[in-house]
Amino acid sequence: MKKSLSCLISATLALALAACAKPSQPPEAPPEEKTPPPEVAATPEPPPTPAEPAPPPTPTRDIIDTAEGSDSFKTFAKLAEEAGLTTALREDGPLTVLVPDDAAFEKLAAGELDRIRKDKKSLAALLNYHVLTGRAIKSVELGTMPTAATAAGPEITIEAVEGTITINGSVKVVKADIMTTNGVIHLVDSVISPPSGKKKPKKAK
Repeated sequence: MKKSLSCLISATLALALAACAKPSQPPEAPPEEKTPPPEVAATPEPPPTPAEPAPPPTPTRDIIDTAEGSDSFKTFAKLAEEAGLTTALREDGPLTVLVPDDAAFEKLAAGELDRIRKDKKSLAALLNYHVLTGRAIKSVELGTMPTAATAAGPEITIEAVEGTITINGSVKVVKADIMTTNGVIHLVDSVISPPSGKKKPKKAK
């Protein structure tokens, strides 16, 4: 009887211990290391396309109107009228005109301009020596020409050094490519005197 009771107690304790015991759990696996996604190289943005320069406005005034409306070379227009060249400088073309600015006429010797004004033929010859007929020659081409014939007959010599165009060795173009309806004006800093007699001016060295 005692043996049966001991066996029963042992079985009861065994069941109780089994009930209280926690089921064993498998060890936790270490967290998986996540591989970062490969870096994608950024696509460089294309450089902005430079805007094309706006075309120059279409000229609306002829050579005489342009000279009369200027702030610095009105004298040439007045002299052209006195010499009877206004119509030609309005209607003929295309022309290239080397126009002395107002200060250039003031640099002439005292009384010289008044003397020339009294002789309309001499005045016309002087102004025509500043006119190249047949084409509107822009400065980029003018600077490559060693000589050019004038409306007066004799040639001028032309030289370009470091971007400065010089006529007959001393007269400089100070403002180029003033476009008109019948040609182009290049402003010069001195009056270009025609050679005396039939000799051509010597080319500057």
